[in-house]
Amino acid sequence: MADYDVIIIGANSPALVAASYLGKLGGLKSLILEKTQFVGGAAISSKDMIPGYIIHPAATGEYWVDHMLEHDFGITKYGIEVIPAKPKLTSLLGDGKYISFYDDLDATAEEIGRFSKKDAAAYKPFMERWLKVGQFMGMALANPAVPFSQFVASMSATPEMEELMRDMLFGTIKGELNKTFENEYVKTAFLPFMEGSTMGPACAPFFFTVGRVFSPWGFAKGGLHTIIEALQKVAAENGATIRTNAEVVKILVKDGKAYGVRLASGEEITADNIITHLEPAKTFFDLVGTEHLQSNFIQKVNRIDYECMGVTLNLALSGMPDFGLPEEKYHGFIGVVPSFEYAEKAYYESTIGKIPEKPCSIG
Repeated sequence: MADYDVIIIGANSPALVAASYLGKLGGLKSLILEKTQFVGGAAISSKDMIPGYIIHPAATGEYWVDHMLEHDFGITKYGIEVIPAKPKLTSLLGDGKYISFYDDLDATAEEIGRFSKKDAAAYKPFMERWLKVGQFMGMALANPAVPFSQFVASMSATPEMEELMRDMLFGTIKGELNKTFENEYVKTAFLPFMEGSTMGPACAPFFFTVGRVFSPWGFAKGGLHTIIEALQKVAAENGATIRTNAEVVKILVKDGKAYGVRLASGEEITADNIITHLEPAKTFFDLVGTEHLQSNFIQKVNRIDYECMGVTLNLALSGMPDFGLPEEKYHGFIGVVPSFEYAEKAYYESTIGKIPEKPCSIG
């Protein structure tokens, strides 16, 4: 009989959520193994790096609690307080000009109206059209993954959705914005939403902008560690055990099936199921071993691109920065991408291995 129903390698926030659902819905006993002393993965917080400040060294700091976590676990009762970003984003456009984006479409349209009444009228229909993609993607993320062909077929079930799918995958950020808006300031204001792309707006698929525009941005009061502490409590209440300083060095395999793990200490732990949050190459080549893998699968793993999509820079300031904005604009994120030319130059310098002289930034 196995020691646990499930072993999860890596104690990041998805691991804690997975263990919670496995316990609640399946009655499964999970063991989460983390090689460091920290729980949280990219969402860890540090009070020691800069005295007097809470730093998120591997995250940008924004967070939101998925409504499903609240519905299924009542997670906010564990001390989480998320402060919504209002406005979500203010794009600095140079010469003291700016446009703020809100979850409220009418409020954003009013901002755009300062530059173009025509674009203000076009904004709400534009967003409502793309909201259909956002809703579909949200449902897809909340359900088991399906083959890409099935995903495309289901998303293209109607002529309207087929057109949206085509525009999302093959339309560029610059092209889609040019089709809808006339004012250059309005089009430029969308560019900070392309965070995560490795290409400039003339080449990057519009897909990169869709996800960011509809994300419910917010800040965890007290730092991201409050989220992790709450998730640890939820996982523990649903049968999960978390062990830190427990590095997995081998996934044990017999007759083509994983049945446990070996730790750096030499300890072996068995489980009926193994979940890993490590990158595929580390998981399959180092932990599983190529002797257990088929050649075509090895080729697929080798083709995965791990290129970095951005850098997080934490700064300790003596006071609020002055961008010449009204005070209420500082309650959300600030984006610095003042023109298409600026963005293209920064992304080009990045693609040839240089640190951009003037980087695109959001914070």
